[in-house]
Amino acid sequence: MEEENPVLIHLEDCVVVQLLAESYSRRTYEVRKQDLPNDIYNVLGIDETRFRVLVEAERPVSHYFGNVRIEKSFVFRPGIKICLYIEERKDRNASYISGFVYVLMPGVTCIPEKIGFQRPALSCLGSHMAMFTLSFDCSSCNIYVSCFPRIAEVIFGLSFHEDGTIECLQKAFSSNVPMLLFARYASDTEIDFSLKSLFDLKGNIDNATNVRNCMLQLMGREGMTGASTFDSQGIKKILGKLLHFYEMLLNKNEVFFLATFHSFVSETKRTINGVKVAGLFNQYFQEVGDYESFKKKLEVVYTIFNEIEGARKSYDRYNFEELFVKIPGYMELRKDAIRSQSGRALTKMVQDVDSYDHHVFAKPVAFTPCTKKDTQNVLGYFELSEVVELRHTEHRARVIPAGKYELRQCRSWEANPKGIWTLRID
Repeated sequence: MEEENPVLIHLEDCVVVQLLAESYSRRTYEVRKQDLPNDIYNVLGIDETRFRVLVEAERPVSHYFGNVRIEKSFVFRPGIKICLYIEERKDRNASYISGFVYVLMPGVTCIPEKIGFQRPALSCLGSHMAMFTLSFDCSSCNIYVSCFPRIAEVIFGLSFHEDGTIECLQKAFSSNVPMLLFARYASDTEIDFSLKSLFDLKGNIDNATNVRNCMLQLMGREGMTGASTFDSQGIKKILGKLLHFYEMLLNKNEVFFLATFHSFVSETKRTINGVKVAGLFNQYFQEVGDYESFKKKLEVVYTIFNEIEGARKSYDRYNFEELFVKIPGYMELRKDAIRSQSGRALTKMVQDVDSYDHHVFAKPVAFTPCTKKDTQNVLGYFELSEVVELRHTEHRARVIPAGKYELRQCRSWEANPKGIWTLRID
């Protein structure tokens, strides 16, 4: 990109802006900092080494005699809407930037008039659901500054309070916490009080107190909590025993443990990897006899959730299966499910094979292929009456004792040298 003198945007009554770029489709400009009191970086207290300010403006088009001419300059007039956007410099490269500008605020100090959360229609920012927008009413034009809520926490001191008010630049606003904060995509129309909502919320804001206060606001919405929100199918006996302790969680506003419990209960109709979620729920909470033991059980599951959330990528979505398989007791139930599945399969074994899918046995063994669609990476089951060596083209050979086994498909040895491609199930 050519380093030319930036365009000066005065934001006065009438300003002509000369564009540096020739392309009409690319109209996003990076704002450079100046050593002036009314420079936007200085006025808003933005660290230019960490954050980048962008401005997006459309170039007007002139129509005459059936032809279209793209103007090289445009005018900011009184009442015009100027949109500025702040992002972290590490988030993206600058390939979408058409040029550079300076932005001087009309006054050295700016007092915000309104705050809001919206889904921006900005070409370089995609379709993020909960963009935070701060508006300033100036004499010559309306200035809107937008950024992700987690950035607003750093720059503008964005904070959410228990009473529902929102504070920004030391000014309180009576705006309610928007449902947009609890949804990652526009298709997420149903918001519930669960770890999914918490997962998406943590993707938008970082401050732990803000997270908790937002969850408190969600908890206060009608139909989000209470025993009536639970479906007791398959867990009626255990759930009935736990409801008293659940009410104690509600009274103490233990929002994170409440979301954990709601998530577990809401999934109890499912079966994951052959394990019934209701079965693990009943087993996991069976020995709970008081509030403290109930809370401790939920704390274990919530800690697992935090480990998963802490390792998230920006594009990750909440996945209950990833949490479920790490809950204590899952592996025992999984092995029981495998024994049950393989037991039925082993009774139908009619073929003796010495190789299958690049797995080569030293001698023929009783084998049956797995045909269940919901069984991941399982090729089949085999039974050994004596010690047999098993070889594979991409794995080290191993000597396997007599027994019943599940044969698994793994990635290549180079990609996964510790991959387990057999599992004893008897």
